[in-house]
Amino acid sequence: MGINCCGIKWLDKLPAPAKIIFQAGACHAYHILRNHGIPSDNIILMMYDDIAYNKENPNPGEIFNKPGGPNVREGVKIDYNGSDVTPENFLAVLRGDANSVKGGNGRVIQSTANDHIFVYYADHGGTGLIEFPNSILTVKDLNDALRSMYKERKYKQMLFYLEACEGGSMFKSTLPNNINGRWISLLRSFFKLFNPAWGWGSLRHGRHCGRID
Repeated sequence: MGINCCGIKWLDKLPAPAKIIFQAGACHAYHILRNHGIPSDNIILMMYDDIAYNKENPNPGEIFNKPGGPNVREGVKIDYNGSDVTPENFLAVLRGDANSVKGGNGRVIQSTANDHIFVYYADHGGTGLIEFPNSILTVKDLNDALRSMYKERKYKQMLFYLEACEGGSMFKSTLPNNINGRWISLLRSFFKLFNPAWGWGSLRHGRHCGRID
């Protein structure tokens, strides 16, 4: 494990299926962390991974998070993909509960009271829920898991960054202020997500990179 003065650095990231902006953002975040010294052994990535080799992708095997940018899919190690991207696995990974994980490579966050955890989630969402490929995670189940992690001394500090429509509803007035966490949503409880980098004019090598409906 990579150890520094703050303890083990961990990352748990979850992007969305079938929407390039989420998977591209997660891959980009993976590279940012690696470029800043976070070892791959301390990063756990859950990603549906149906974009890179999708038949509609004009650049097979490649994902771009902005027009003209690099292929962010290259070098990314995925721990859980496809049908293994579930709310149950996500919560088990957070809690460090390897016995409850189904599929994937079985990796979970093996953290202690001295560790700092950063969680990045990107997917669709609604009031009081965030979406997975074939299911949803409710605000109650997520908050119960976060409270349990604090009670069991699974971290020293946690930063949870959530990128989803109405994401603020997952944290607003739901968690106490004394559990050593910062819960950040890109959007308020009633706002929708739009990424201007993926409009109709986004091109790469003369082709459209993607779009937002």
